[in-house]
Amino acid sequence: NNNNNKNNNNNNASDPVPRGGHNPPKPNTPLPPHKQILLTLQRGYRQRLAADPSFLAKSILEIIVAASTQFTAEVSRRGWDRMAVEGDFVFSGVLTAVFGKYFSMWRGAKTV
Repeated sequence: NNNNNKNNNNNNASDPVPRGGHNPPKPNTPLPPHKQILLTLQRGYRQRLAADPSFLAKSILEIIVAASTQFTAEVSRRGWDRMAVEGDFVFSGVLTAVFGKYFSMWRGAKTV
């Protein structure tokens, strides 16, 4: 009789916690930090694109110029013979330059 009661309790329709599935998110539940960051970036990108329709083209050009300039500086500093040996430093230098230049362009871009 005790086991029968347990089974009935697990399948009770008035049970506030549904069994066997996940709970749907509550409306006021805060988003995880990575989703908040992505939503903020998406909102900012839309604002910049609304203020300047050529923002995407300018962004791509800025990334190409920053990467090629930094790569050229790495080659002149290290030489072609050291590029493969110090590839991790070259990669991090180029990536840092791209992020830095894009961030400065992002901050200075017009928004709506």
